[in-house]
Amino acid sequence: MNGGFWSVEGVAACDTPVMARPVAVLLREARRALGMNQVALATLMFSGSRTVQRWEKGGSSPRDTQLQILARAVAPRNAALAAELYVWAPLPQGPPPPPAPRPMTHVLIDSVVCAGAEAIAVPPQALRPALGAALLRAQEAGLTLEDLLRALVPHPTG
Repeated sequence: MNGGFWSVEGVAACDTPVMARPVAVLLREARRALGMNQVALATLMFSGSRTVQRWEKGGSSPRDTQLQILARAVAPRNAALAAELYVWAPLPQGPPPPPAPRPMTHVLIDSVVCAGAEAIAVPPQALRPALGAALLRAQEAGLTLEDLLRALVPHPTG
């Protein structure tokens, strides 16, 4: 079990962390919120009624997966109680999603050339050699992209 502070996004009653109450107290409150007796709670949590009795007296505790089942069942009726249950049995955090794929470099370069060509109303193939020559000269001069943007892009005066 993992005790401590709780704040489960989408379930917590408030954003301020508070101490979670003992599991035995939460089990009794969740059972009452669901309108269940110990036999029904045992069925929900894939356990026996004597085990539920021990849990509610604090003699032992349910497994994380059992507490998660209970938290999901009670969440529609009492989100704050569900959040407290998740303190003791947090949902596993999966790996972060992979970054969005970046378009291929040649596609990005074509979009830059097309933007320049459109700005001066010429076909992109006419601008490509001139733009290439200008960028080579800038590189030889040691200019950065930021230097070029500061000099070439008009800034509003204010």
